Amino acid sequence: RPVSLARVARTPLGWAMAVFFGIQSAQAYSIFGWLPSVYRGAGLSEVEAGLMLGIATGVGVIPAFLIPAYVARARDPGRLFLVIMCFLVVGYVGLLSAPTTVPWLWAVFLALGTTSFPLILALFGTRATTPAATAALSGFAQAVGYAIATVGPLSFGILHQVTGGWVAPIGLQLALCIPMVIAGLYACRPIVIED
Repeated sequence: RPVSLARVARTPLGWAMAVFFGIQSAQAYSIFGWLPSVYRGAGLSEVEAGLMLGIATGVGVIPAFLIPAYVARARDPGRLFLVIMCFLVVGYVGLLSAPTTVPWLWAVFLALGTTSFPLILALFGTRATTPAATAALSGFAQAVGYAIATVGPLSFGILHQVTGGWVAPIGLQLALCIPMVIAGLYACRPIVIED
């Protein structure tokens, strides 16, 4: 049978990819939107904070070309995904515990942590066997995922406003890594949406 959005919505793989896509987008938008403010709050100058954002957005460019090629060949890219998640977690922990000690290192780790984006984009093409199924899977996951993603930078700002600091918003991002890992590992399994 043709794979429709409604059929994708009834599958664990469809929801795993939607949650994975949504949380990774929420993470990336929060980093890109709030990282300079976090660094400014820690004591860096405007120029230094802007440089850290440049690192956080620029370092991931080369991996973005390499990761899809790897995913296309790998039967189960789960190990790569876990490495990416380790970078993200260490980047957040460094940002919390010692933001001004080696700020560039935390920015690099956060940049590598956001390379889950090209990974999931590559998964859309490898978790379906037909163009129609790929389109349905991608359409469902991105529609639900972007709805989830809008909450990321918004909640980051609200938590900062309520608490007056950066511990709670960064702590939320760390907590979101748990469902992201669960959904991501499920999506990395060698299954296709038609199954």
